[in-house]
Amino acid sequence: MRFRRFFVFLWSAVAAGSLCQADVVTLRSGGRLEGQIVASKEDENGHRTKMVMVLKSGARIMLLDSDVAKVETVSDDEIEYQRRLKSLPNTASAHLELAQWCEQNRLADQRRFHLQQVLEIDPNHEQVRRMLGYARHGNRWMRQEDFMASQGYERYDGRWLLPQQIEILKHEKELDLGQKEFRRDLRMWRDWLGGRRHSEAIRNFTELKNPLAAAGLIDLMAKEKDADVRAMYLEALGRMGMAGINELINTALNDSDEDLRIRAVELLNTDQRRTYAVQALIPYLQSNDNVYVNQAAQALGELGHASATWPLMHAVVTDHTRIVKPRNSMNTAFGNGGIGLSAGQKPRKIVETRENSQVLAALSKITGQNFGYDKTAWFDWYIQAHTPSSHDIARDP
Repeated sequence: MRFRRFFVFLWSAVAAGSLCQADVVTLRSGGRLEGQIVASKEDENGHRTKMVMVLKSGARIMLLDSDVAKVETVSDDEIEYQRRLKSLPNTASAHLELAQWCEQNRLADQRRFHLQQVLEIDPNHEQVRRMLGYARHGNRWMRQEDFMASQGYERYDGRWLLPQQIEILKHEKELDLGQKEFRRDLRMWRDWLGGRRHSEAIRNFTELKNPLAAAGLIDLMAKEKDADVRAMYLEALGRMGMAGINELINTALNDSDEDLRIRAVELLNTDQRRTYAVQALIPYLQSNDNVYVNQAAQALGELGHASATWPLMHAVVTDHTRIVKPRNSMNTAFGNGGIGLSAGQKPRKIVETRENSQVLAALSKITGQNFGYDKTAWFDWYIQAHTPSSHDIARDP
């Protein structure tokens, strides 16, 4: 077998008998050698077969790699540490001084060891207690982790939290992961539509009901132009309980497709969703945009919830403000100084009063009454209908 060339690396410091760094060789037999590896021999596959080591005594030995369990290189700082350690007095001040030196030279394990030795000698050494992360709690020195654990806290994701908080965060992480996976799948299924996997995509969407898919489905719906695909998304949201309710409300109010608006209201008209939807739609009756007023009223009429009656009566006739900007023109002005030019008029605020047909239709559907656009008549009827009669009061125990 051919061997690579035998390389020898000798430093001038080694020749002078002074090692700048050291190698520690642990033998398979359990022995330990300290010195410096100055040469090695490798086979044709690059595997080391032999090494030459100069020991601290200056002796040179050759080791077979099969006899070596481990080779470690000791840094200059570690060598200096060993030198200081040999002459270290067993006092608190000496251990503290060496611990500070270890900190400056990034020897973390050795630093902690000597700080602990200080506490062995002087358990109440305040400076060292704080360096090791202790704080005084009453009459006891405790590390932060011990104190927090005694208060019921646990370390999680870099913070101290109560077990209940950790469970919430874990649940949120699971939800986030699930939503990300669904976003990826939903985009993939959308890409399949119109292609060779069209039928598979349709089946996936029509069977979809996991609430974790709602967020991704809402994102897709906002970008979708195809009315049939959007209708399919809407049906999927309708199968997801409360997870997609805000998008159903948004569709009922804003969609340009009347069929989708009607279908969104139908999906909202369930025992689970109806009350929430009514409370979400009522504020739109006060919108300055008359379109919102009427579309919200139309949805409320279909939902048929009595709690919408009073807000609808207020909205049967509404005032809407719009700003009219002046034309960019100059007007001729006459004054004591002669003829001059002045700027046009300032923007004007115009208030328009609207009678809202969809509001009236919703009121009639919910109450079975029709007082037209006469707010006073509506209010009189409502007060009379909801005020106990003298006969009812007399029967009241």
